[in-house]
Amino acid sequence: MDNAPLKTLTEIQLSNTESNTVIIKRQDKAYHQKKVLYFDYWTKGIKNFLYFDNQLKNAGFSTKLVHFSSFKNLKTELYETIEGLDCVEIRSYKTNFLYKVIEKEIPDMIIILNIGGFLERAIIIAAHRLEIPVVYLSHGALVDAEKAKDVRAFNTYFFNKYFSRFKRVAFILLPNYLASILKYSARKLLTSYPYKIILRSFTNPARVIFFPEYNDAFDLSVDMAIVYSENDKQLLQQTAFPPEKIQVTGNPDFDQFLQQYNSGEIPERPSIDPYILYIDESFVTDGICSLEEHIHFLQDLEREANVCNKKFYVKLHPRSYTHLEVYTTNLPNTVFFTNVNLYPIFYWAEAVISNYSSILLFVMLVDKTILAPRWSVAEKVARLYEEGIVTYCSSPAQLREALMKGQNFDQNKRSTFLKKHITFFDGQARERIADLMVQVAETAYKSSSKRESA
Repeated sequence: MDNAPLKTLTEIQLSNTESNTVIIKRQDKAYHQKKVLYFDYWTKGIKNFLYFDNQLKNAGFSTKLVHFSSFKNLKTELYETIEGLDCVEIRSYKTNFLYKVIEKEIPDMIIILNIGGFLERAIIIAAHRLEIPVVYLSHGALVDAEKAKDVRAFNTYFFNKYFSRFKRVAFILLPNYLASILKYSARKLLTSYPYKIILRSFTNPARVIFFPEYNDAFDLSVDMAIVYSENDKQLLQQTAFPPEKIQVTGNPDFDQFLQQYNSGEIPERPSIDPYILYIDESFVTDGICSLEEHIHFLQDLEREANVCNKKFYVKLHPRSYTHLEVYTTNLPNTVFFTNVNLYPIFYWAEAVISNYSSILLFVMLVDKTILAPRWSVAEKVARLYEEGIVTYCSSPAQLREALMKGQNFDQNKRSTFLKKHITFFDGQARERIADLMVQVAETAYKSSSKRESA
């Protein structure tokens, strides 16, 4: 376009500089720059977009992450670039309403990482009104399909999350949802549906957010859902999600692990004493417990590891990085890992402690003992695995006994479980996701261009 002779252009108008949108009018027909918009609550999950961001850019699309860190009272820059991806906080748009953001940007496609919450529903409704396709990328393994009906622990999580943040729900989340519905169709506000969703979000939040019912739900109708395993696909289908819209790709987080695993090479052993590894699941940030309670819980684990003459190491969840200094101050003898290659770390661990991290799938693949605590703050989380796949410990004493006993799991149960949750073992999930994203974006761009030139 830059090399085109000036005489072929009747008018070039640059508009909406913030969103980098270029409108070119040629012979009274409008053309826009190819654009994909990502939405997330913060920039901590940016890796999920980086799996395919460069491929979209190579296909000619500009990309941008719009995040709502201020909704969580997190202090972030209005504009920043992280690993080549432009990130914009919603405050820069001078509005809290997602409909207005989407209306201003008018992307060819929108990608979201969550579904079921008020903000996701607001995005989906706004996108439908503006004829913009939405792709839902399910990041991280979903709960086992057979456990989907047991929502008690998940409800505890959301009760803590909602009622401790009532102001945010009442003044930001709900208004966003209702405003998008009003723009979409005022008549929808005269039906019982939106109020049923609002009521259930407080009385049975896990059903609405983790396991929403997609049948005839205008606020959940995405154009494609990308999931990591056949189990995740089964879970969506249980809630009436159209099967023809589901694509299974494998887990991109496992690509590096699977490639290393498939190579047959044994990773170099870290030059550290025998240790127990705890994989953090961001209990504090997710509202399951306070930081002080989590520190006491980790001190329990550290003490039992030390009794067994093992060092205690912790792999922090990205959402827990903000508390790293507090953790290291209160547990000075514990080593905390953040952004590291986990494969050699858990490969050489004497045992791994965790409750529901998706990384546990790969820990199972290398035949490691997994201990799942069921006391203190860990009592509040869902029990996701069958006994035999992991070992449940209802007290520090039971954990110590299990550490002393060593390897103890049912290989057949694990094999069956892994087949459900790891669909592809080739380590090529990122390529499959990127190919799908480019394909959908190109189709969306062609459709929007046709509408504009009609």
